[in-house]
Amino acid sequence: MLYDMIEVFVQPILGNGTFVGNDLQHNEKDNGLVGKMYDAYGHSEIKGTLDLSKGLMGFNKQYHDRETTIKYTFKKQDHIWVGEFKGEDAGFGEVMCEIFEVGRTPKWDWNDIAKNAQLSIDGTEKWSKNIVDGMIKKGYLEIVKNSATGKDVVKPLERP
Repeated sequence: MLYDMIEVFVQPILGNGTFVGNDLQHNEKDNGLVGKMYDAYGHSEIKGTLDLSKGLMGFNKQYHDRETTIKYTFKKQDHIWVGEFKGEDAGFGEVMCEIFEVGRTPKWDWNDIAKNAQLSIDGTEKWSKNIVDGMIKKGYLEIVKNSATGKDVVKPLERP
């Protein structure tokens, strides 16, 4: 089966972005997933698994001009796949995507994304706070006192 993908990622330091995957090949017998993706950083290839019955997807993404890979893991929530990524060059962050059969129209809707990313009418301040709080809870960040100012600051950590 061939799929296309639309994705948005949230990266604490470098910012947010989107990427697309076209003609991703899914082998229904062994759940293998391979394909090509495109974003502002260039062309890449992915290789991993897509288990539709369990609602799980994971793949490694490698840009053509780099040796390192970025690892993505997802769990399906309604028609949106929600997960995280981590890579030596890319850092870490959260991702949401939709996969859909080639030739079909995606259900992709920024209102859905806003809901899944906990956006509200309050704007991105609440969204940003929720992301930082979630990253603290997951062990990506910690709050420490700045010795010079006495103010709380956020410090990045390696994931436990």
